[in-house]
Amino acid sequence: QEEIQAILKKLDKIDVIHLEDGSKTEIVAAYPFSGYKTDHLIKFRKEQYKDIYSLCAVDALGISFMLDCDLSIKSKCLHCNDELNIIIEDNEIVYLNHENVVVWFDMEYSCCAATSICNNINFFSSLHHFKEWQHNKPTRKGSLLQIQEAFYIGKLFFDNRLNI
Repeated sequence: QEEIQAILKKLDKIDVIHLEDGSKTEIVAAYPFSGYKTDHLIKFRKEQYKDIYSLCAVDALGISFMLDCDLSIKSKCLHCNDELNIIIEDNEIVYLNHENVVVWFDMEYSCCAATSICNNINFFSSLHHFKEWQHNKPTRKGSLLQIQEAFYIGKLFFDNRLNI
């Protein structure tokens, strides 16, 4: 038990997983997967796979590369809460219900990614909605990405992650 706790503590410290505050063994996130409900629901095309939540928009886009499987993402525009649906097949985006989707890629890291930047990496249904959302917000470090750019970053983060 102590050995497992030490390993989990180390993984938490290097930000590979995130433990529940005050817990030595309760994992609430293992990148890119979330143990709690987020705005990014992943539905797999394989029946034996259970639906899951990702920590952020880029994580959602990268899961298809990590697991090499077809999936759909059900998320929302952070500005208007309009539903966003994305279908990924053969590691390509084949469907977007909003053709001008963009992703805000936040870079204000503190403590751990799950509780700092992941909460702020989100989809917007258009550049216009991003600009309206951003209008009265404090300036943050980050980049606005076109959907294909965010998809490519997801690939960079998660492609071959499980290969040993």
